[in-house]
Amino acid sequence: PVPAAETQYLVLTGGSPFLRAIGFVRRADGEPLAGFVNLSVSKMATLTLPTEPGQYEFRFQTRNGTGDFKLAQRTERGSPKNVRDFEMEASGAIQTYRFSIP
Repeated sequence: PVPAAETQYLVLTGGSPFLRAIGFVRRADGEPLAGFVNLSVSKMATLTLPTEPGQYEFRFQTRNGTGDFKLAQRTERGSPKNVRDFEMEASGAIQTYRFSIP
């Protein structure tokens, strides 16, 4: 049997303390993923990412924040990777974090 891939999490760093990124995960080809809607990630709460290998996007809007922030993926014990910089956008603006699951 193939060992299950380590669960990956989406983590948020930087920005103001109450900043949240709220959105959904879909495949890079646009196919929606059941159960990956109305997701929220903040400094206090990570987001569990899909385990199936592939290319994905987290499409989100920002709330309650100011300044620049970073999104990254990491495993339970691993260090962050695929770190991306974002800026607070005007209310309603959609931003995209692209990531892959090996």
